Amino acid sequence: MAMVSYRSENIKAALDIDRVVSFYGYEPNRQGFVSCPFHSEKTASCKIYPKSNSFYCFGCGAGGDVIDFVRLLYGLDFRQACVRLEADFGLVGVTDSASPELSERAKKRNAEKVEYKALKERFVRYNQIIRDSKPKAQGEPPSPEFVEAIKEKPHIENRLRELEEKWK
Repeated sequence: MAMVSYRSENIKAALDIDRVVSFYGYEPNRQGFVSCPFHSEKTASCKIYPKSNSFYCFGCGAGGDVIDFVRLLYGLDFRQACVRLEADFGLVGVTDSASPELSERAKKRNAEKVEYKALKERFVRYNQIIRDSKPKAQGEPPSPEFVEAIKEKPHIENRLRELEEKWK
């Protein structure tokens, strides 16, 4: 049990709650609230507290630290959440259980996350181009941006799906 305590304390010390929340796709608004990932809601009710490195949802009552956030987000037990955070953030050398293999896995996972985010942005941009730039009249030639968006969008969709399936 001492190793888990040592490990979790190092993870909590190494990671800021706002960084973790943002990494998993939840950007706090100016008041520090995000839409709670643990229940359905229309108004953001999950408050991020950077000073105490914690969160609390006023809608469902979920709260805790960075480990609790990942545990609840992915339905993991405490140990699995620690391993997930180590891998996702490349925390090699922070805990006793870190290994070079974990480091390589973490680097690959982080590279995939960066790729995923870039692809998602391109996907959104291409959807907007397709919506806004389609030819208005019959016989009107399509713009080069429209042609590129139509051509590239299926490839982006496929890669996004591959990454999402890999992470399940």
